[in-house]
Amino acid sequence: MDDAGGRGGAADVRALVVDGLLNVRDLGGLTTPDGRRVRPGRIVRSDNLRGLTDDGAVTLVRDLAPRLVVDLRTEAECAREGRGLAEVADVRYVNLPLQPKAALSPEQVAAGLATNLFDDYVLQIRDNGAALLVALELLSGGQALPAVVHCTAGKDRTGVLVALLLDLLGVAREQIVADYAATTDNMPGILARIRSSPFFQGNGLAAAPAWIFESTPETMRAFLAWLDEEHGGAERWATGNGLPPSAVRRLRENLLEPAEEGQPEGSGTTLPGSSGPR
Repeated sequence: MDDAGGRGGAADVRALVVDGLLNVRDLGGLTTPDGRRVRPGRIVRSDNLRGLTDDGAVTLVRDLAPRLVVDLRTEAECAREGRGLAEVADVRYVNLPLQPKAALSPEQVAAGLATNLFDDYVLQIRDNGAALLVALELLSGGQALPAVVHCTAGKDRTGVLVALLLDLLGVAREQIVADYAATTDNMPGILARIRSSPFFQGNGLAAAPAWIFESTPETMRAFLAWLDEEHGGAERWATGNGLPPSAVRRLRENLLEPAEEGQPEGSGTTLPGSSGPR
């Protein structure tokens, strides 16, 4: 699994080369304001694993050795498009369906679905929050790691979950933004796949407006600001809605490298929901 190098400005975005995947990267290397790093090889975010070639599957299993796959696609998507790595021994596959919230038709606009990505992500928190919390608790178990988290493009549903996770870890906000925006360069190939899929032709996604396929930094900045203003940050949202504080501690223990010698853990880090700079 070759590292294709850092991208995305402020973030050490570790793009990976896995045959058949178009939008896959390791969260390892992202940092907190006090210099702690997310451990490499613990959580990988990806587009649909169904795209894996045989060689790609061998590479992913050999180099990452995932114990858990969290699939955020709907049951209908999984049934029609398939479930990558679901049959690999020693890999636990969990489907936590997050229903898409973007309006693909006038009827869906009238029903109150989102006509921009910021509103889409807010609706994900409102309507799919329980599944997001289950995903975070699953990822907090050391026995579940390494893990792969994915949806269809690895952008929106995966993007919301990853943003919550990174904010819980205290990763610098501009690095969360840069990690999200790194999808932009990968969207042409993903869009081509979506437009050629009979399933997505049938549900309208193949003909969706251009904004649905964007991943601009401004969208993630706005979402994180809303999370602060509305809920006091990811930690207060998560623990206030049932995620045990012990799960937050385990996430940090399992996913963050220890503080460097002479640097107390947490020193200089502004936790989610506090008033200091991020």
